[in-house]
Amino acid sequence: MAFVGFLVPEAGFHPMYSFMIKVFHTSKPPILTGPAIHHLDEVREVAPFVFEALVLVIALTEIQRSIVGWESPMEKPFTLREEYYPGDVGFDPLGFKPSIPENFPGVQTRELQNGRLAMLAVAGIVAQEIVYEKSVFGTLAGIMN
Repeated sequence: MAFVGFLVPEAGFHPMYSFMIKVFHTSKPPILTGPAIHHLDEVREVAPFVFEALVLVIALTEIQRSIVGWESPMEKPFTLREEYYPGDVGFDPLGFKPSIPENFPGVQTRELQNGRLAMLAVAGIVAQEIVYEKSVFGTLAGIMN
């Protein structure tokens, strides 16, 4: 998802930014430009509250996860629920969770390994954008020529 989140806005499409331009009636062009690592700065110029709203959504998600996985801190502090398996918060809209509970740890391990590889890939994208101050497509165009 982060990889797509880098490439799509750099290609010139960012529906949320275009929507904010229309709502807040600013004179900024409706297209984000430059490396994706600077796009949040441009979004905050148009709608300064976006980052705070994002942090609030993340906080609410983490609170929900802690409610699902942990005992009440007043009753049993620092104790996971007996029926809770770490990482299984009951959210599986695409139905990837195996129906056989014994298969869940293997699927979870593969998902974690895939996520770690994706984080390394995104770290590489961020590093190249910081070093060269060019978008992914700008760097690729320079390499191809």
